[in-house]
Amino acid sequence: MSSIAKVHYYPAAGKANQIRLALAASGIPFEDKFAFSFPPSPEKRAEWIKLGGNTTTNVPMLQMDDKVYTQSAAVLRAVGRKGGLMPEGADDLYMTDKLIDDAEDLRQASYKCMISWGASQELADAYIAEVLPKHLGNLERQLKASEGIFFLGDK
Repeated sequence: MSSIAKVHYYPAAGKANQIRLALAASGIPFEDKFAFSFPPSPEKRAEWIKLGGNTTTNVPMLQMDDKVYTQSAAVLRAVGRKGGLMPEGADDLYMTDKLIDDAEDLRQASYKCMISWGASQELADAYIAEVLPKHLGNLERQLKASEGIFFLGDK
């Protein structure tokens, strides 16, 4: 890796956090490049569009090895491949993709119940009582079905 990777996002965990965690687990040095407002300023949005090439916000976006990576799940997988975190074999790759999508389903469900974002107390309570246990139960079932201490056995 020729330089320090740059993670473009807001000063929040959000979808960029899984990318930060994968970079750290891979030993790839990185720094955060935050937009200091939400929504981003017109200047920051224009910068992201220029860097990422998409007409959307492009974030989280990763600059690494003179390339720009966009779309959070694709960025996560690219970091996993570059950092040696992705498994080999079609079945293990499928399971990794599935677990990433399971985590995204949980994240999307959790956003809908945030009182600070306008959700009602009833939605927050239902999330804790019903939604979260359903998603965690799904992950627990898959972990128990593995042949080791991790979702993909001992890998």
